[in-house]
Amino acid sequence: MGSRYLVLSGGYDTKNVGDYAMLQLFSSLARKKGLDVKLLSRHKLDVLRDRYGADEILENFEFGNKEQSRGRFFRGFNVGDASSHLTALTDAIRQSSGLVIGGGRLLVDYVDGVMRGPLAYWSTLVTLAKFLGVPVHIYAMTFIRLKTERGATSVRFMVDSCTSVGVRDQASLDYLREIGCQNPNIYVLADPAFALEWGQSPLKGNKVAVSVRHIHADYAGLAYEQYLEKMVWVCEAIRDQGYEPFGIPHAYYGIDDPYCDDRTILKDIASRTPFEFVEEEWLDIDSYNKFYMETCGLIGIRRHSMLFAAASGVPVLGISENENAGNACKDIDADQPLALSAGRSEIQSRIEDFFKRRNAIQVQQKRAFDRVKSGLYEGYEECQIWPEGS
Repeated sequence: MGSRYLVLSGGYDTKNVGDYAMLQLFSSLARKKGLDVKLLSRHKLDVLRDRYGADEILENFEFGNKEQSRGRFFRGFNVGDASSHLTALTDAIRQSSGLVIGGGRLLVDYVDGVMRGPLAYWSTLVTLAKFLGVPVHIYAMTFIRLKTERGATSVRFMVDSCTSVGVRDQASLDYLREIGCQNPNIYVLADPAFALEWGQSPLKGNKVAVSVRHIHADYAGLAYEQYLEKMVWVCEAIRDQGYEPFGIPHAYYGIDDPYCDDRTILKDIASRTPFEFVEEEWLDIDSYNKFYMETCGLIGIRRHSMLFAAASGVPVLGISENENAGNACKDIDADQPLALSAGRSEIQSRIEDFFKRRNAIQVQQKRAFDRVKSGLYEGYEECQIWPEGS
């Protein structure tokens, strides 16, 4: 590889396999253009280099876990902290061809504070890059409604400081304009996971995939116990139609909180109703292709579970806690997702209808997936992230 590189900062150290699909496309395009990818991370996970193409892992200024960070600013900014990693990071960004933030749904303010939380973290990086005269880009981001004006102020600062901003759906662009972002270089390209090359499930057998995420009152306005009850209703409604629910985890980051590992939620569901789930830690995307090809449907809440299933030709019924999952359903032409506010009878009715129409849903999703995928690789290949001459 050449000496030129981009610094990429996202959620890639949190063992979220949907993020890895986005990293996979980014790394492959960078290699094609003769660029290295230096990934900014708090954890040096081998899979990021060995499987997903990162050339080097740079040490960022987050603490290794939440307990270490309590009552403190970012690592390197506290009394007595060593700051050699800050010097190394500054040098790496100064010598780079650009800082790239993304992809995913990263710029949220439900966890926020002075030099704490994602908005403070990425605002600090953007400020550093601006001082160094290094271009900043946003890659494949989804923006949902912020909860605070402080959050909106931070997002406006970051978006309007960027050379280019890539969003995964029109709704994200519309929202950025609504909160006053003026950057003229905001473009819409679908989620990079649409670049996956998978097949068409024969829809045989009776296994139905169920995906989850941690839902609680602060995050989605629904208490965790209520959420578990609804997921039990989902599993029972699947069995009522003659199928067997089978849990599929997509995230495994349980360092700070065991509920950031999807298997914790799946285990809690299994304690309330007969329910099997994948207990291994799968960090290879190909394992998901094999799994989904053996299912005849997905009913779930994670955006990338929907896209992975759709890439395998599996009909999807989404469960939506915010705009992110709803937008994914629109992308694949799935039915309107189930809302977390749905009652038991509505859940039963929607799932019954889903299985009656699953073959037709498979056809319409395949058509939509292929339409969105068409030209996607070329769109990312030609976007403004890549420096001139690459």
